[in-house]
Amino acid sequence: MQASAFFNSSSGDRVYKAEDFAAYFASFIGNGVFPNPSDNLQVMGDGSMAVTVHPGKAWIIGYIYQNTIGQPLTLSHADGVFQRIDRVVVRWSLADRDISLQIKTGSPSPLPAPPDVRRDADVYELALADVLIPIAATGVTQGNITDLRQNSEVCGIVKGTVEEIDTTTLFNQFEEWFTEWFESIKEILDENVAATLLAMIEKKQDMITTSGILKGDGDGNITSALPDVDFVSPATAAKVYRTSLTLYVNSTTGSDTNDGTASARAFRTSARLAEELNKYDIYLQTLSVNFAAGNYDALPTIRTKNFYNCSINGTGVAGEVSMDSLVFYNITGRLSLYRIATKKVSFVSCDNVSMNGFRINGMDKSGIGVQCECSNVDIAATTIDNCSSAIQAGRGALVISRSVTGSGNTYGLMASSGIILKSGTQPGGTTAETKSTGGQIFA
Repeated sequence: MQASAFFNSSSGDRVYKAEDFAAYFASFIGNGVFPNPSDNLQVMGDGSMAVTVHPGKAWIIGYIYQNTIGQPLTLSHADGVFQRIDRVVVRWSLADRDISLQIKTGSPSPLPAPPDVRRDADVYELALADVLIPIAATGVTQGNITDLRQNSEVCGIVKGTVEEIDTTTLFNQFEEWFTEWFESIKEILDENVAATLLAMIEKKQDMITTSGILKGDGDGNITSALPDVDFVSPATAAKVYRTSLTLYVNSTTGSDTNDGTASARAFRTSARLAEELNKYDIYLQTLSVNFAAGNYDALPTIRTKNFYNCSINGTGVAGEVSMDSLVFYNITGRLSLYRIATKKVSFVSCDNVSMNGFRINGMDKSGIGVQCECSNVDIAATTIDNCSSAIQAGRGALVISRSVTGSGNTYGLMASSGIILKSGTQPGGTTAETKSTGGQIFA
């Protein structure tokens, strides 16, 4: 069939419907939110159980949406046992003949995931943000909100009608994340402990050699080196990746000759993934890495990165992705790790790390399950078995251990010059916990 539009009507022989105009506009204007100003339809938290969506415009399959004032949206009450993730969307509805802001409430879970966006003949949604609802929370802050507007898989930016994109607001959450973390721990620490932590931060030094990270005894003396960390000299000029990026790895169907940007074009090995990630020093927008179920070699060191928000994800069931080990060195920004089985994980000079749903088995008690040096790490809903130490907080490390289980370890918790804050269950050991060279463990 041939079709054309639009022509003047003669005696009613040219009649057009709204969908005809929508199809016309959709042919050259892509779906998404408009990029200018940078806070267009940004979702903001204020500490209450509500969020506000800034004024702005969106475009969905040829239809325009405009919000002219800040629009408040109320969140459902938090669950008392598990956290959940809600999703704020702009929804086009054919039945309602309308486009509106909606909150899709997630399901409470020890491994929460946001609701999927719906896209069919009747409904089309753009996801603006995910909102983490902590256990028994009475409010959410900006640190609980993950901005999805730049994520082309669930939202994206309208292209073809503007010449430039204002990205200044993308960096506003960095300070909010740090502030929220500090507020969450400062009341736990008494004056002496807070002073100790401050001294650790002030004395934090980069003690790097070609063979590894040097560990001290707390008095400036070098005692040993952290092995299995490979280093290269940093480039003189930082390499910046400016758009959101999702990469896929599949040990069964993938190929290292692929570009990794879709599940059908997944990498095959973790080494190929590390090679790709290490091409850039700074990622200005969301970076997601998705591993399909399977067995993988050790992930080579991910080093010297500045992440806006990076997540490395196993499949939906803990333990389906198995990897020999993971090492992260000198990571700035937010790094989130989910649902991977491994022998050990090491963090060196990492600012803001969360681990959730891991299964760690050291097999012969010869290694440390989670080893942290000069890093801030939050470990939750994780099982650690058969390690020399299930969790070790070394020099300059602050580790939060929440609802972690495990058995067969020599030590459950080891604070060697670092601080461990524990809540809920903790990994078991022949010795439940031990402290050395000024390390502290607090409930």
